[in-house]
Amino acid sequence: EEWSGHKLHEAAVALAIPAFRRHLAGWRPLSEPERSAPLLRRWESALCGGGAGGVAAGAAEQAFCALLYAVVLPPVRSALANEWRAADATSATALLSAWRP
Repeated sequence: EEWSGHKLHEAAVALAIPAFRRHLAGWRPLSEPERSAPLLRRWESALCGGGAGGVAAGAAEQAFCALLYAVVLPPVRSALANEWRAADATSATALLSAWRP
């Protein structure tokens, strides 16, 4: 309740985005598929897990999704568009397996 009442999830994600960007600088998703997946799962659990649902849970999920869209998806999109070869699906499959919910 405190998270939602003060919109702390939004503040936490806003503060975390620059740190995550630094942490993932130079990340090559197809060759390091599991990098930071466990860390982001802990963030998801802290922001979204154990809540009672409703509006507060939706806002927390939106904040977590903003973190993913801002930090994780740009290098993943770039790697899939520029490095991945469909003839070798192993690297993309490993990436999807590492990041699945």
